[in-house]
Amino acid sequence: MTELESEIRSYNILLNMRVRGSGSTHSTHQNRALWNICGKSVLEWILLAAKGSKYLNKIAVTTESEPIKEMVKSLGGITVIDRPLWTSKQLPKDFTQGDFKRGRPRSMLGEEPLLYNHPETYSRYFLKHIEGYKTDLYFCVNATAAMITTEIIDRMIEKFFQNEHLAIVIALYPVLPYIRFINPKSDQPVQFLLQLTERQNALQLYNSAPFMVEGRASKAVNTPVEGQTGYVIITEEEGLDMHDESDLFKARCFMKKRLLKEGEKVKWSIEDD
Repeated sequence: MTELESEIRSYNILLNMRVRGSGSTHSTHQNRALWNICGKSVLEWILLAAKGSKYLNKIAVTTESEPIKEMVKSLGGITVIDRPLWTSKQLPKDFTQGDFKRGRPRSMLGEEPLLYNHPETYSRYFLKHIEGYKTDLYFCVNATAAMITTEIIDRMIEKFFQNEHLAIVIALYPVLPYIRFINPKSDQPVQFLLQLTERQNALQLYNSAPFMVEGRASKAVNTPVEGQTGYVIITEEEGLDMHDESDLFKARCFMKKRLLKEGEKVKWSIEDD
């Protein structure tokens, strides 16, 4: 074990996921976390990658969905947190408008008012006050990031500890530099790929993957200095965030390619999924 690995393992590093049983409020597609990819749900692939990490010592899923709770429990070693009603835009009967405005709803854990009405913050509150687990570093991942791997998780955590000024580490994947022009005949914007000679003089463009590491930079504590943002570079397929059926198709193709490289036998018929 290296000195860096030993230092990282002395911290409590939490991976928590909030999973809406009804799907994202920003998507018309429901239950994307349960979409099937090569025999496993999207959520299951993510959690299996997290369980393989050598640094995460707590994995938690916050949800109000009974099917998701049962699936997560079947994997073992993962804390399931019942998502409070107020984070699902449903108010308990004893919840007053005054409580809502002050952000102090009655805690479902007892009579103590709960300051946090955001699901990620609530889960950390739950783990701290109910299980006695204090989070030092927080790994946030969307429930639709099916292609995340154990190696990416550990790389991002290591990156955080390699620079004491960092407060956030994100994953970036390169995208081809496109420009748009207006077709004078159709009056429609057309996407155009820059030629190789033009690309050599252009800055590489990147997109952000749907996961990140969040903590507090040691140099930023009790000082006016804000923490910096670090990054790791991944591939476009590893950064895939599934929004619709076209992304699901890509994820199935990417996953089958990955499994083939690992020596697994896969069927290429889409109907098998």
